[in-house]
Amino acid sequence: MWDYVRRFCDMRPYVQPGQGRLGGQIYSLPINLHTINQFFRTALSPAQARELLAQKSRADIATPRDFEEQALKLVGEELYRAFFEGYTRKQWGVDPTELPASILQRLPVRFTYDDNYYNHPFQGIPKDGYTALIEALLDHDHIEVALETRSRDLGEAFAHVCLFRPPGPVFRL
Repeated sequence: MWDYVRRFCDMRPYVQPGQGRLGGQIYSLPINLHTINQFFRTALSPAQARELLAQKSRADIATPRDFEEQALKLVGEELYRAFFEGYTRKQWGVDPTELPASILQRLPVRFTYDDNYYNHPFQGIPKDGYTALIEALLDHDHIEVALETRSRDLGEAFAHVCLFRPPGPVFRL
């Protein structure tokens, strides 16, 4: 996919760091060595931080059934309550016990100072923006853009085409 997209635009390097505010302090997210040291007011090495989280995590949860259990197994009660519980309720609008564990399984916990959300080797953002990328993708002999057209007016030749109109206002190029 990376090679395909780069046929249509130049990509700039980009990483997605995160931050969270708690008790008037800004914390690095996803949870990493800096977050652990700041939260617990210590200066642990990576090995010591691993050991601390192993002590705090819920070893009695073999297979987490939901988001909350996954968090308790991963980072323990204190970090779960501080960084995940309230945010999850607000973000998803439901109790964390109603969400699958898989949501949290994709979030890293790092024992380095790396605060990048993603571990993927291909990370970037289109140099000239997403509009230029989409325009370049649509500029193809086999693609016809038909605005303000009803699908029933396209006829049988377009029956295999998936049409998408997002809800809300339509923006014209």
